[in-house]
Amino acid sequence: MPTLPLPSVAVIESADGYLDSALILTQESRTNLELFRPACVLAALAIEIYLKAFTAKDQSVAITEMNGTTIYGVALGTAHGHPLTKIFNTISADWRKEILDQSAAMNDGVNLLAGLAEYDKFFTTGRYGHEADTVGVLRSDLIDLAVHMRDCCKALQPTAALTD
Repeated sequence: MPTLPLPSVAVIESADGYLDSALILTQESRTNLELFRPACVLAALAIEIYLKAFTAKDQSVAITEMNGTTIYGVALGTAHGHPLTKIFNTISADWRKEILDQSAAMNDGVNLLAGLAEYDKFFTTGRYGHEADTVGVLRSDLIDLAVHMRDCCKALQPTAALTD
């Protein structure tokens, strides 16, 4: 069975697409304010997926064997659900400490735990502007939190090392 180093680079790359889209929409929202809510929703989804990169588990399935080598269909599983604090708390204690240490070391004014708590359920409570109980005030610090989470993941993601 293949080994899966954490945080999962594949899951991080998935989150990157949502954050990149959120950043584009944020830029465009300067001339079309209606784009800011979708930008915030995508940023919240990106944060969720970045956190899930630390919960990834290999769910690959052997699909064939060729000349004594097993060939796998690659699949990953991650934590389920949307609440950010719940996902954060499913991450192992060692990884949570690494994330918080990295977050503090970045010294960019973002309080990760406070941000996760503030936007805990934003993906489900902020995405429909027409609903009565939706989040009414949207703030750019959600976008900043998503960028911060991306930077934490990038700093902690596994890298290939060249050996002699």
